[in-house]
Amino acid sequence: MTIFAGLDRHFDSQTTGGIGVQFMKGQAEDDTGTQYYTLAGLPAYIRRDDTDDLLNPTRGTRLGLTAIPYTSLADESLHYLETKLSASGYQSLDTAKRFVLAGYTNIGSIAGVSLDALPRDLRLYEGGGGSVRGYGYQRAGPLDIFGNPTGGISSFDLGLELRTRITDTIGIATFIEGGTVYDTSLPELGQPLFWGAGAGVRYFSPVGPLRFDIATPINPRPSDGLIQVYISLGQAF
Repeated sequence: MTIFAGLDRHFDSQTTGGIGVQFMKGQAEDDTGTQYYTLAGLPAYIRRDDTDDLLNPTRGTRLGLTAIPYTSLADESLHYLETKLSASGYQSLDTAKRFVLAGYTNIGSIAGVSLDALPRDLRLYEGGGGSVRGYGYQRAGPLDIFGNPTGGISSFDLGLELRTRITDTIGIATFIEGGTVYDTSLPELGQPLFWGAGAGVRYFSPVGPLRFDIATPINPRPSDGLIQVYISLGQAF
C-alpha cells in the first residue's frame, strides 16, 4: 500500500520541481522468508524539458533528478536514500521530421542500506517495456538459484532508437538497449550489460502514438525468452 501527497511548481515553461510526502506499507517474500516494512519518504524532484511534444518528441532534451529519503516507522531499521538521474535527447534528421534519432540513459542508486537488508520489492530492477526491451519484466540483471530476479541497489541503462515515419499515421522504429543492476550503491560501469534489440510499429493516433514492439535479447541466458512483445501508448522514452 502506498499513499502520496505532494506539490508541483513550474519555475518556467521548461523547468518543473516538486516535493511530497509518501507512506508505504508492505511485505516481500523470497527464499529467505518474509520481510515486512512501513516507511515514510519525502520525494523531491526537478525536471527540465525543452522537447516539442510530450508523447512524440522530435527535437530537444529531457533531464530529471529525483531524490527520496526513506525512514522506517516500524521496528525494522530501514533508513536509506534513493536517487535517480535520467536524460534523453531527440534530433530530427530531416526537415520534414520523418526520421528522428532518440537516445536515453538512466542511473539509479540506493544508499544507506545493503542489498540483503532491503526487501525485494523495494530494490531496483531492469528489463521490460520501461527499460531494456528484449528481456522479461525485471529480468535484465542477476537471478537467484530459482531463476527469480534479485534486484540491486544501483542501476544503469541506456538506449538508442531510430524512428521513421512512413505516412502521416504509420511509422516504424528500430532500437538497441542495454542495462543491469548492481549490489553496490553506485553502478560498477565496467561490468557487462544485458543488451536487447528489436523493431516496432507506430500508429499516430489523435491522443499520441500507439506502440507495438518486438525485441530479443542479444546475450540471452538459458532462462531468457527468445521474443518479448510490448504494447503501449506513447514512445518508449
